[in-house]
Amino acid sequence: LVLNHSSNQHPWFTQSASSTTSPYRDYYRWSATQPSSLIGPLGTTAWFSRNGAYYYGAFGSTLPDLNWNNAALKAEMWSASRFWLKKGVDGYRLDAVRYLKEDGSILADAPSTLPLLQELHDSLKAVNPAAVSVGEVWINTRTVVPYVQNNRLDLAFEFDLASSIISAVNQGSSTALTTQLNLVNNLYPRLQYGTFLTNHDQNRVFEALGSNPARMKQAAALYLTMPGVPFIYYGEEIGMLGTGSDEVKRRPMQWSTASQAGFTTGSPWMGINSNYAQYNVATEQADPASLLNHYKKLISLRLGSETLRKGYYLPATASASAVLSYARVYGQEAVLVAANLGSTALSSPTLSLGVSTLAPGTYQALDLYTNQAAGTVTVDAQGGISNWAPTLGTLAANQTWMLRLRSTALAITPAAASAFALSVFPNPTTGAAQLALAAAGVIASAVERRRSIQVWLAARV
Repeated sequence: LVLNHSSNQHPWFTQSASSTTSPYRDYYRWSATQPSSLIGPLGTTAWFSRNGAYYYGAFGSTLPDLNWNNAALKAEMWSASRFWLKKGVDGYRLDAVRYLKEDGSILADAPSTLPLLQELHDSLKAVNPAAVSVGEVWINTRTVVPYVQNNRLDLAFEFDLASSIISAVNQGSSTALTTQLNLVNNLYPRLQYGTFLTNHDQNRVFEALGSNPARMKQAAALYLTMPGVPFIYYGEEIGMLGTGSDEVKRRPMQWSTASQAGFTTGSPWMGINSNYAQYNVATEQADPASLLNHYKKLISLRLGSETLRKGYYLPATASASAVLSYARVYGQEAVLVAANLGSTALSSPTLSLGVSTLAPGTYQALDLYTNQAAGTVTVDAQGGISNWAPTLGTLAANQTWMLRLRSTALAITPAAASAFALSVFPNPTTGAAQLALAAAGVIASAVERRRSIQVWLAARV
């Protein structure tokens, strides 16, 4: 949903430009005289001459900005957004929301944009409380966060995290990505950000990773096991190419080895990528080791794991500097991720976790991706793990372990059942009574560890 601008061929704009008395005149920003500065928020010309006046377009002359100070325009836009919700759409990706309103010389991230997004939130939720809004807020993380606070956007795309993932995989270093993960985890409301690799305005990720399938698989494994709501740009999952102009990044989908990559029997608007004969849906579906089947498996694992979808994030450490490690914890289960970003295999790297809400005890480990047992690990009284070596042996270059940890004591034994049994005092009774839970001390301990984790994480920002 594009809220910031329309085409200069839209009937609203053509009528707005036709006369100063047009009812659509104030749907756009006009100046009777040439503004003192023609430069917009992107550092390019943003005021353009038309019929003796000047109109504002942050993204160029063909995309005039809508004037959100006009009540009639606002009503039209809210009506359009509600119309499609009533037709059954689940929500909207909101384009260029940093530029919706201007406050004097503030042309991006204007304070008045935030209450406007609250209005949008209320308008959408009134039609469908489950409708989702995700904003393109292409700026540093700290500036993005207010857009998802206080009932504004449900989500915002996390551009800094995306670029950190790509850089980490290319450079073979986990340091900057760990820092960015910690920042995201501490600043955002829980899980209210969209994870991705690249989008339709950026050079395609496969090319950004040197057309290297192993790096591409690792980047996918990282963002599909991280917290947040993942988004996939079409063709990413098969290795489509595209750098330069927007049209090149948006070439036709590569379905098969047939003429025009099976996209059409006619002539597409842009030529097909040169790699379509190898990287296409039909060919990759037939190859169990393909990038497409890798994506399918990761998505299936995430959908089948509440821990990967909902679990909170904790940074972990590894004995090798090339290994990025973090944990997702949900209830009494964890997934410990260990990704070898380096170019050489690592023999039996060890992993550590400082503190968590996991109960102390012995946990069985399973690599979710290979379904291979990875041994057992001891969780200490603080929910931590110290220098644990999974029994998987070698962690190959650009390989990622996804180690599910489950307590060996989770089975409902008579002892476990009695720990969570309720006792009534006095019993029998005809008046007031007290209820006591045998495991209350364990629960209180877990709550206290959770508080300790929050304090510990806050200190790392």
